[in-house]
Amino acid sequence: MNNLKIISQNPDHYQLPQKNGGNEDPLRHTVENTRAMDAAKLERVLAKPFIACFDGHNKGVWNIIKAYFTAITFIIWYKRWSTHNLNGICVDASAGEIFTTIGQGSQLKHWNLPEEVDGDLSDPSHSIPVQFIPHSILHLPVEASIMASCASGRSVFLLDTQQKAPLMKIVMSLRTFMESKRSFYIYSASDVYNVYIVDMRNLKSD
Repeated sequence: MNNLKIISQNPDHYQLPQKNGGNEDPLRHTVENTRAMDAAKLERVLAKPFIACFDGHNKGVWNIIKAYFTAITFIIWYKRWSTHNLNGICVDASAGEIFTTIGQGSQLKHWNLPEEVDGDLSDPSHSIPVQFIPHSILHLPVEASIMASCASGRSVFLLDTQQKAPLMKIVMSLRTFMESKRSFYIYSASDVYNVYIVDMRNLKSD
């Protein structure tokens, strides 16, 4: 028969005397650690450049735009302008006083946004009916009245706010999404995992 020897130590020999008699709840350390982690994450969320949290509304956010002309604050507004869904919104790059919206109703609408808005906005300044359903739109930096739009028929259009018909268009092989950061160039991303750079000065109308 083998002999078993148990090595044990008395905690009173190496622990200092405590005032409260130790931790009565072993799970309390885990809870406090979780609270500390949540507080650290929340501090990062509320750090700059975060400005404010627009909570308390029951409307879904479907589109967002960047307005570089505002220094500190920006006016957030929504309007039930039709029964169709809103596909895109853009702001002119010159002064930021005109907003353009597009939707499933094949309507291109322009809104005049003043510096201060008290109450609901009025009706759009004018609307342009189009023969396609645009799903994205942007103002070109080179000219405030020229806009580029992607349509449901795999087309990229150039539109002029002073005219009722598109200036020119090109038809891509697959659906596209575009962005414009330079004066005459349009960056287009397609479903074939390619990015195309289009010079609008070399476009030819159909």
